[in-house]
Amino acid sequence: MSEFVAKHMSAGYKCDEPTCEYKSNHQTMKWCREGLECLFDQQIFWRNILDVENALGKLTASEAKSARMRPEFAETRNESIGMMNLTSVIIL
Repeated sequence: MSEFVAKHMSAGYKCDEPTCEYKSNHQTMKWCREGLECLFDQQIFWRNILDVENALGKLTASEAKSARMRPEFAETRNESIGMMNLTSVIIL
């Protein structure tokens, strides 16, 4: 998962807004002549995908307990926290 996120972060960004379609290799949050760049939404998407605690909150108590008992849970949770910290730095 870490390699996949690193690959995504190193790739170029393209605005999903059809009227904008701005392209960049850097995350920016400024206005362009086509309108506000929508790249911020891509980072929010990844932050939501990686939020293990939020996902656990949506499970029933027995499902959450079962997930926490899995051998790979601690490692996955720690990686998730690290990647969320990375996206927080980029978003801010």
